[in-house]
This record gives sequence, C-alpha cells and structure tokens, in this order.
Amino acid sequence: EDLRLIETSNDPFGGGNTFRDTAIVGSYLYVGDATNTAKGSYAGAVQVQSRDALGKWTKATMLYPTKPVVSEQFGVAVAAQGSRVAVGAPFFKSGASNSAGHMYIFKRDGKTWTQEAVLAPKTAGSSDQCGLQVAIFGDFAAMACPYDDTKGSNSGTVHIYGYANSKWSHVAELNPSNSKQNSNLGGSDNTGLVMSADHLLIGGREYNGQKVTYPGIVWVFSRQADGKWLETASMTSPNPIINGRFGADLSLDGTRVAVGAWYEDVGATKYAGRVYIYERQADKKWKNVAALTSKTPAVSGYYGRSVDLSANRLLVGASREKGGAIKYAGQVHIYERDNAGKWNYDTAYAASTPNSNGQFGYIVRSSGNIAVTGETGAGGHYGNSNSYTYAHKLKTFNCDKTGQCSCKPGFTGATCDKKKAL
Repeated sequence: EDLRLIETSNDPFGGGNTFRDTAIVGSYLYVGDATNTAKGSYAGAVQVQSRDALGKWTKATMLYPTKPVVSEQFGVAVAAQGSRVAVGAPFFKSGASNSAGHMYIFKRDGKTWTQEAVLAPKTAGSSDQCGLQVAIFGDFAAMACPYDDTKGSNSGTVHIYGYANSKWSHVAELNPSNSKQNSNLGGSDNTGLVMSADHLLIGGREYNGQKVTYPGIVWVFSRQADGKWLETASMTSPNPIINGRFGADLSLDGTRVAVGAWYEDVGATKYAGRVYIYERQADKKWKNVAALTSKTPAVSGYYGRSVDLSANRLLVGASREKGGAIKYAGQVHIYERDNAGKWNYDTAYAASTPNSNGQFGYIVRSSGNIAVTGETGAGGHYGNSNSYTYAHKLKTFNCDKTGQCSCKPGFTGATCDKKKAL
C-alpha cells in the first residue's frame, strides 16, 4: 500500500453511504467527495492526487465547478480517460425540478484542469438524478438518468454527448427496447455505465425480465458507421435469482467485460456473489466465457460488489468477506488470464489495518500496476464513520525458483509496468 486518504464525512472519499466514486488514469487519481462543503453545503468536490516516478503521491488540486451549486453533490460519479474527467452532480436543481442533475467535463493541460462543459438533458425532470453515473471515452461522454420515466416509472434513460468543433453537443438518447418500469438504467451505487470507442454498456440491476424478480441485465449499444448509437445486444445472468444485482458493477476493456452480481447465491451460501466475464465474438455476439466465485464464499460476502478488468488481470471486490481475520472487513481478489483464456486465481489483499465492517473493496479501480480501493466504514459501522481510499502497487511479474523473472500476462516493459495492447 502506498497511499491512504481519509475523509470523515458520511459520504466521503471512495466510500460512505451511497454516493462516491473514484477514477485513476496513468499517474492521476480522482476521488469524489460529494458532500464537501468548501463551496457550499453539499456542493461537492473532486480531489486529484498525482504519483511521481518514484511512487510518491501528492495532492495536485481540488476540482470544483466554475459556478458551484449548494446541495448538487458534485463528485457522486467520476469517470476519467486520457486528459478528460467527467463528474456527475445528480442532485442539481434545474428550475423547479429538484434533483434533475447534470454532468461536468474537465480537461487537463499539463498540470492544469479547466472546466470544458456543463451538460444536461433538456428533458431532465424532478428526481431523474441525471449524472448518478457517468462514463467518458475519447470525444464521447455519457450520463445516466436512472429515474427518468420515459418507459415507465423509474425506467431510466442514458444520454450521449460528443465533442466536435470545439464544443460538446447532445448526440443520442438511449432507451433499450425492453426497458420498463423500475429498470433504473445505469442506476447503480457502483459503476453501471461504461464505454469504449464504439460501445456503451448499461447496467440495469433492478430489471425484471427473467423468471425471477429483479435479477438484473446489461444492455449494449454500439456506434455505427453513420455515427448513430444502436442497441446491439443484452446480457442476463446464467444463474438468475431474486434481486441478484447482475449489472450492478461493470468494467469494460476492449472486447471483454466483467459483470458483478454481488447478491447472487453460491450453492447454499446466500448473497455470496458472482462475477461473469463476457467476450465479443467475431459474429459480434457477446459470449459468457467465465463465471467466477470467491475462494472463500461467505454469507453476504458481496463478492462482485466491484470489478476492474484491465488486459489479462481482473480485480474483484468482496466488501463483506473477512479481511484478514476481521469479519466484514472486506478484501479484493486478483485473477489472471492465461494464454488459453482461462481465468486463474492469483491472490487477495486487504486493508493494511482491517476494520470490522470496514467494507474494503466496495469500489476498486486500476491503471497499469496501481490499484485503488475504497473502504466505506473504517473504524465503525457502515455509513457513519471514517472512510478511506487506498492505493496499492500490484505485482506485474513472476519469478521461478532460479530467480528468472518475466512479465505477467498483459504487461510489458523493463519493469513490467506497461500495459500490453490486446
């Protein structure tokens, strides 16, 4: 562990009740603090940390809107890619519409971040909470409005924006063909919205469309040659159960996606959780290639509460499993994909000082060989205590008995710290 941030508010850095998010790109870490009061009560902020060549972390800056708004909770959702950062503020009041929400875009130039845009759907209404989840990739950004009523009460909708001619403009409003009341598109308390250059995946963890109630779903929209975004696929759990939460957390890397279903049962172990890996095939269909469960499944272990997929490495947060010998402290499991395509268990890590009900692994993100993990309730009970964000340097090489070392799958470079292209 080489960084530990602490925040003592109820909705703090990397954790706290429901609203928090963290993103890491290269040497920059972005941590949402939605209840920060520096610019007004619950106006929010995003803390930026930078890591130098020697591995030292320093506070680079704090991001605030150009025109902060009391109670909008800027920082509930954070997504970053390249030099841009998208930040959701879902409790922004638009006119008479409470909690209509919107999204900010910031761009980094060297060591300076500048607000580039404030984006909001024209149709946003009261309690839509647009910006509860955000995603960004290249010149496209997306925000979820999970409580929009377009296809029934709380069916949700997702809006895509594109950057061209030096400005951001609305590109598409997405409503899956089979979404319905209470689908809550993208409305996860983790990451229910992820995108790449040509694909946007939307989690609907409350979707009610299989033989049981609310097992969850993931929809895929793809960008066509003419620039339109069309629904091209959907994924459902191979092991659906009531309130299974399939799609509650997503991580997309190229043609692979990891889907968390942290409320699914494993055998007789209730709510132990599962993670599914899907790969996009040559025929453009998404195939389930792996179903993973914890090596130490526990009742309400919440394995799959968070997932992070990067090249041939998968991180899985199990926020209520034991951390060390401490009940509900939480831990993160690491898997590696071999040349045959099999996902093999590597190891697990926990907080340096596990806390009872700390829920380490509530959120996990990575960039290169750095993993960032949120702990929601350190030192007390969930949602009413200190919260931490940890950064760990992951091992990216293997050594045999003779001392000969080689990079792990997915990494290259003299010190195995560079991500290998898929």
